[in-house]
Amino acid sequence: MAAGTGRNKDQAVGALLDRLAGEGVGLLTAASVTDVAEREDEGVRVAATVGLRVPTWAAAPSGSADREFGPIRRPGTINLIVSVPVPLADAAYVNAVITATEAKTQALLEAGVRATGTASDAVCIAAPAAGEPEDFAGPRSVWGARIARAVHAAVLAGALQDAAARRRLADGVEPGSVPADGRGALHGGRGSCGWCGGTRARSDKWMLNFAC
Repeated sequence: MAAGTGRNKDQAVGALLDRLAGEGVGLLTAASVTDVAEREDEGVRVAATVGLRVPTWAAAPSGSADREFGPIRRPGTINLIVSVPVPLADAAYVNAVITATEAKTQALLEAGVRATGTASDAVCIAAPAAGEPEDFAGPRSVWGARIARAVHAAVLAGALQDAAARRRLADGVEPGSVPADGRGALHGGRGSCGWCGGTRARSDKWMLNFAC
């Protein structure tokens, strides 16, 4: 993941391409990537950056005002990278995206966010290209269940961290990493999303829309 704005996204992408070799998927966001929440479940690894400036329902009434264009105090979008250690069939990739999205929404509701996500969310599923592929990745399949649990844990942690940062901002304190432990505080972490080198990756969006 890389952070950027609408004015410098081309430079940000170019700088990353200069440093990386091979094929891959790049997710751009205005959220701080140092606040990434990482979780693992029986071989499935998930990295999530969670910004909830403008949470929304997927099925909004026609003609509703788009709050994405309102004043910005903190960026908002949810990026998910899901790394699965086994090959996936084409249908299983689709299953995996659906499963990850459902688990994301479950986490948001449990965090008290009445929304299915934001209008600029993106999810990337990465898996090895070689080997016999798994046919299924729904929430009750072996690997789908692991994807669901890992995504749920990462997004819940990220949502709680984002809520704490917004409270700090409302109190006049600059948001930053908020170290804590447990639901009453916030989980967070620092890390790299360079897990997917040498893997085959597909994404529901080639480039994430900017929240600012």
